[in-house]
This record gives sequence, structure tokens and C-alpha cells, in this order.
Amino acid sequence: MSWNKLIPFSGCFAVVLVLVGLLVTGDTPGTGASTAEVKSFYAAHDGRMLASGILLTLGGLFFLVFFAAFRDYLRQYEGEGGGISTYSYAGGILVAAGLGVLAAISFALGDVPDKADPAALQTLNVMSENFFPPFAIGVTAFLVSSAVAVLRTHALPRWIGWATGIGAIFAITPLFPVAMIALGLFTLAASVRMARTTERSPATSVAPGTV
Repeated sequence: MSWNKLIPFSGCFAVVLVLVGLLVTGDTPGTGASTAEVKSFYAAHDGRMLASGILLTLGGLFFLVFFAAFRDYLRQYEGEGGGISTYSYAGGILVAAGLGVLAAISFALGDVPDKADPAALQTLNVMSENFFPPFAIGVTAFLVSSAVAVLRTHALPRWIGWATGIGAIFAITPLFPVAMIALGLFTLAASVRMARTTERSPATSVAPGTV
């Protein structure tokens, strides 16, 4: 299998890596936990936090590859003057950058739980628990622009565009995890469609706007 056929699946790899990276940390202390509780938890789960940092870093890398591939995919359907793919890619970059920062916090929490001041650990823990604004900006930008692009160009089935647009609404609310789920499902759907498209020969490819 050629490299070009593998690139669309980068989105699938990204979703799996990020999901496992978030789950592997377990039930981390809440923002109201005491310094003693925070220090005790991360001292006992330092290996998990380091693993989470590695998985989130790789997930961010694969997401970046997917966002670039999806931008190129949309450009095939936009035609002359199309620019919505650029906004989609910009949002994707913010998502990948947010994952990178969250991975850095995970590394910090796993690397020095026995050395750092308990108050510093508690600060990092609070940051980790509330680190959603960068994701909210990136996820909203990506989902909204991608939904608009899908509805305009039919690059993906229209129902995916509508579902993506609805999911974007939750990105700036306390129900932010719903938007993250929408991002994951959209990424999987787009990855599969892109992979199917690359398998077609030029002679049998569907013309832009006719999907």
C-alpha cells in the first residue's frame, strides 16, 4: 500500500491515540482536591501521566497530518476561489497545538510528583482540568468551517455536515465533551471517505460537487 493511501487514515490513528491518552490517566483529582490528595495521586500514577503525554503528542501529530490532508481533499471540491478549507485547517492547527500543551502538562505531572512543591502540582492539576479554551476555539473553527464546506460542496454526505454543525454548538458550553465526540466521529468519517477516494483511479473519480 502506497504512502498516499495511508495518509487519510492518519485521522483514525489520531482519534484512537487521543482517546487512549485521555483514558489512561484515570480519574484525576478535581479542582477542589487538596495539595496532599493531588501529590498522592500523581506520585502513584506518574507512569500513566507520562504514557498519556506520549499518546497525546502522537495524537496531535497524526491530527495535524489529517487536517492537512482534509484541507487538500476539500480543495478538490471547492473550485476556484474556494477558501473555507483554509479556515478548517487553521482550526485544526489550534486543536493540534492544544493537544501538544496538554501533553506537556501531563509530562510535567508525571515527571516530578515527588520533587515539585505540592502547590505547584495542584496548579498544574487545575490547569489540566480546565484546559479547554484552546480546544474550544480550535474545535469550533474546524467543525463550523468543515460543516459549511460539506454542505456547500457535498465533499461528504450532507447529514455529516449537519451533524457536525450541531456538534460545534457545544464547543463553547459546559457540554464541551459533546463537541469532542463530534470531532472524533467527523474525523473517522472523513478519513474513511478520503481513503475510498484515493483508491479510485482518475478515470473513475467522482467530479467535484457531485458526491
